[in-house]
Parts: sequence; structure tokens; C-alpha cells
Amino acid sequence: VLIDYKLSWKNDIDSTTLKLSRTIGLLSKIRCCVPFHTLVSIYNCLVVPHLRYGLTAWGQAGKTQLNKLLILQKRALRFMCFADRCDHAIPMFLPVKTLPIHFLYYKLLAKTMHDVNNDVIPSQ
Repeated sequence: VLIDYKLSWKNDIDSTTLKLSRTIGLLSKIRCCVPFHTLVSIYNCLVVPHLRYGLTAWGQAGKTQLNKLLILQKRALRFMCFADRCDHAIPMFLPVKTLPIHFLYYKLLAKTMHDVNNDVIPSQ
């Protein structure tokens, strides 16, 4: 997790954006060669961990920063579903069984607060 001298999440989000762009490029190249369920597995193994890592910390970053990640997430889904870049991405989240980055943040935050409330997390 990278934080700059202004205590913003820009550096961390930019590095995550770079990693995701490379992974999505790979998805776009192999999408014709593998079935959809394999693409979903690759998405869940290579894209989702980058989106989730530290999300409870930097999920409150500025809207413009988080939109960079949302755009990449939608691009990956469009590649997987062979959709045009102008098609709406919301219906594409359903077959992949994933959430947009903003809702993923709320889900992780709710899970963390549930764990804190029930004393499930370590006591450090």
C-alpha cells in the first residue's frame, strides 16, 4: 500500500491501475482461445485480488481515483463478454458474479465491521 506525502491514495491506485491494465491486456488476447468459465477464473485470480487488496483502507479515496479502477473493471468484463465498448457494463457483472468496485468496498467494510463487532478479528 503506497501513500504519498499528502496522505492521498493516488500512488497506490495508480500502481494498481497499471497492474490491472496489463492483466486486462492479457485477458483480451486469450478471450478467443478459452471458454467463458476459464475467463471468469482468470478474472477472479488476477483482477479481483488487486481490487480487494487494501480496499477497506483506500476505498474512501476520491471519486476520480476510484473511477479509474471502475473503468478498468468494466473493460475487463466487456472483453470477457465480447461486448462493444459502448455497451452497458452493469448486466455483465451478473454472469461473473462480482460487484463494481464501489459496492465491493461497501461489502468489505460491512464484513470488517461485523468482524469487529463480534470480536472475530485479532486483538492487535
